[in-house]
Amino acid sequence: MKYSLKKKVLVVGLNYDQIPFINIIKKIGLFVIGVDINNKAPGIKYCDMFYNTSYENYEKIYLYLKKNKFSSNDYLFTASSQNSLMSLCKIAKKFNIKFLDFNILDKCIDKTKMCKLLKKDKILIPNTQYLVNNKIKIDKKKNLFFKVRLWKISKILLSHQKWKNTKISN
Repeated sequence: MKYSLKKKVLVVGLNYDQIPFINIIKKIGLFVIGVDINNKAPGIKYCDMFYNTSYENYEKIYLYLKKNKFSSNDYLFTASSQNSLMSLCKIAKKFNIKFLDFNILDKCIDKTKMCKLLKKDKILIPNTQYLVNNKIKIDKKKNLFFKVRLWKISKILLSHQKWKNTKISN
């Protein structure tokens, strides 16, 4: 186990897109603890420590960090998916680190919750389709319009395809 007196940064997700950020974090002089489910993730070699687990296992990550002297004075970072942000919200709360509020993030990520919140505040939202029992609920008038548009687009594409395949001779 490597323990560091430096401030630590938990970096969740170690794909190629994270590497430039990890390098900057290292240049600042922080100790990088990386987490990824892929034990061959390209960002591993840039980390001071690596924990091989899914970033959705926030409880496991929390216990690992606690064992490695992570504290409320340390930092959290990800440039990965929204799921990694959700986990970091929960980890931040356990360590009492200022971070995004989980409930706010959840409303931003969940389209249904966000639309309800926007409607409640009378903020217009774009036309939205919802899955109900694995079927898309569609307004019949809008569906007819969609079918007509699709038919017109198909005709244009077909006519273009015929023209494209026509041989031109001198």
